[in-house]
Amino acid sequence: MGRTTTLANRAIGKGKIGNGRLAVFSIGGTAKLERVERTVPPVPMPTFKLAVSRHEIDEGSNLFATFCSRCHGNDAVSSGLVPDLRYTNESMHQAFQQIVRGGALRELGMPSFSEDLTSDRFGPLRDIF
Repeated sequence: MGRTTTLANRAIGKGKIGNGRLAVFSIGGTAKLERVERTVPPVPMPTFKLAVSRHEIDEGSNLFATFCSRCHGNDAVSSGLVPDLRYTNESMHQAFQQIVRGGALRELGMPSFSEDLTSDRFGPLRDIF
């Protein structure tokens, strides 16, 4: 029995991001669909450093793979259908607990993981977010 993925959220080819457009057709319609070019800005360097062990990095990677990657992409590389976490700004980092555990963005499609991810599982990350 096959498994389905939520969004199959991978970039289409190297550096290509989905356009996120909806095309509606009409019988007898003559409109032309214009090509849209999207420029993707370079990924910014993180604005903070963490003193973490190899074990903590591996644990965080496993947590991301288990709970986050199905929507936010493998290695946090989003297809553009949902926010690309590599571009997260400081205010979003500050709201991490409210977003991931508190459900602050539930109305936008981001579920709460309060039952799956307790604050003690975040290790050193719980203090900076």
